[in-house]
This record gives sequence, structure tokens and C-alpha cells, in this order.
Amino acid sequence: MSQPLILLADDDPGILAAYRRQMRRQFRLITAGSGREAIDVMLAELPDAVVSDLHMPEMNGIALLTEVRRLAPKALRILLTGQPDLPHTIEAINAGEVFKLLVKPCPVDVIAATIDDGLSRYQSAELKTGLADIVTSADLALTAHASGRAQQRAIPPIVIEWLMRFGKQSWSRGAAVYEFDKDSRRRIRRHIGQRLFASVEHWLDAYTVVGTGQRVVTVGWRQQRRRR
Repeated sequence: MSQPLILLADDDPGILAAYRRQMRRQFRLITAGSGREAIDVMLAELPDAVVSDLHMPEMNGIALLTEVRRLAPKALRILLTGQPDLPHTIEAINAGEVFKLLVKPCPVDVIAATIDDGLSRYQSAELKTGLADIVTSADLALTAHASGRAQQRAIPPIVIEWLMRFGKQSWSRGAAVYEFDKDSRRRIRRHIGQRLFASVEHWLDAYTVVGTGQRVVTVGWRQQRRRR
């Protein structure tokens, strides 16, 4: 997987330069000298995380992270402030759903560790939610034989749906056989995103046979070792 893309917003060029020097090997970085510039940057590419200073002219960090929540709701949001106080803390958490508020001066390695921790938590929660939706989302016409085979081999219904939607089709004895090839996998990755794809890729050795009326006749693994 490629490095996470981190947007860093601060009106101090020296701070942005320090971020770039110390975090460039760990993350892909884009920087902005103001909240408005950060929004413009996001319109070109959505980041995985946004780290913003609180006190910036025109658009402060709370306003920026509130807009980030609208434009990129899955992005991790971290706020930095040199003057911590309870009202700002409450406003930041409520308005921007901030993952963490850090007090300046904050070592760059602490910021980097906070980003790592936040992305790990977000990814874990996203995978749990996404996988639960994936396993239960398909509505298919299966014969009793196919349904039994799917349960025995732990093939989720959505995988059968993906086979019919994205899979490579061939014909055998008048029935359509669907399998995943490289193009199929590429289309699924685009459909669900890289993070979820990495967790479901082991399912993509499945095949299905579809008869008349798009009724699934049987399913299985192409290799016996894939049985679960």
C-alpha cells in the first residue's frame, strides 16, 4: 500500500519546512500556508489526515477541520494550538470531530506518532464496519446446492455477486462460469478501495457457475486449499 497522504496547514513557513524535513520519509506530504489554501489543495486530492494549526488568519484551524469533515469525512483530523483552553477544546471536538488536540510546541515525532495511531484506529474501525456490510450485502438467487456449498466453504454472498458483476466469464456445458482475473481484481479494488481490498483479497480465488435465469448453480474455490 502507498504511504498515507498527509495535509499540513500552518501559516508559519518555518514550521511547514520542519514538517517536510522530518516526516517526508514516513508520509506523502502536502502543505498549505492557510486554511483557504488547504481547501484548494484538497479539491485536487483528498488526504488521509489533516494536521492544522488553530490560529491562522482568515480561516482558523477549527473552521478548516469542520470543512475537512464535510469534504473528506474519513480523513483523520488533528489540531495544534499554542494556547490551549477549554472552550477551544470543546469547540474543536464538537465542530470538527478532532481526533486529538496537541499543544505547541509539539515535537514532530509526537505528531507523526499521533497520525500513525489515528490512522490505525480509523482503519480498524473502517474495516470492521466495511467487512460487516460486505459479508451481508448481497441478494442472490442460489439453488439449494449452491447455498449449501457457499456455507460449507465460507464464501460470502457478496463474493458471488462480485463474480457475476466483475468476474471473467467463460462457458462450460451451456452454463456461465465466473472467475476473478487480474482485470476483475483491479475493478474490485477501485470499487471498494485499497484498504478493504487488502482484507478481502483472500476471497478472490472463488468461482461460481450460473445457469438459466441468472440462478447460481454451484460455487467453490479454484484450489482446494482455499476451503475454510
